[in-house]
Amino acid sequence: MFQIHDAVHIGASYEDVLTAYWSHRVGRLQLKVGHPTEWQVEMPLEFIGDNCRLLFNFQNGKVTGVRILDTDGKKPVDAPKHKQGNI
Repeated sequence: MFQIHDAVHIGASYEDVLTAYWSHRVGRLQLKVGHPTEWQVEMPLEFIGDNCRLLFNFQNGKVTGVRILDTDGKKPVDAPKHKQGNI
């Protein structure tokens, strides 16, 4: 999940995020694309120990935020820094 985070930069397109996901996907990670302004990558629920989510925020089809959060909505200690920016 961290490799996907590192591969996506502020200003990236939907296609860039998909490319990063498929290039760095491991195990049973799942990409959930339910809304044009927020996508997430997560482990299936049976993997409680690794239950973090990688969130992508979009505005006008471009990434404005990349965050890894635990189930409580907090940044895990070992997770990379959040990426935030304006386009």
